[in-house]
Amino acid sequence: EREKVADFLLVAVRDMLSTCPDFRVVLMSATMQQDTFRRYFDGCAEVSIPGRTFPVREYFLNDFAPTLHSLGYTLALGPGFAAGGCKYGSWGKSGN
Repeated sequence: EREKVADFLLVAVRDMLSTCPDFRVVLMSATMQQDTFRRYFDGCAEVSIPGRTFPVREYFLNDFAPTLHSLGYTLALGPGFAAGGCKYGSWGKSGN
C-alpha cells in the first residue's frame, strides 16, 4: 500500500543514492508498477521473477458479523457490536 510516509521515504532514499554510491536498495512488491519505479530510480537494475496472481475476494465485517454473533463470538466483534452496534447485542444484556 502506498502512503505519504512511504512516498517521503522514497524521496529521501533517492536523494541518498546520489550521495552514497555504495548504498543499495531492494524494493519488492507483487503489484508494483515497475515502469514508474524504473523512471524514478534512473539506472536501477531490475529482477523479475515470473509467477501468477491469485484472485482476491473482499470481505467486510457486516457480511459475516451476523454469523459470528450467532455463534457467540461477540468479543471478537469488538465493543461496538457488543453494545448494540449494527443491531447486534445491547447495553443491557451481559455476554453480548
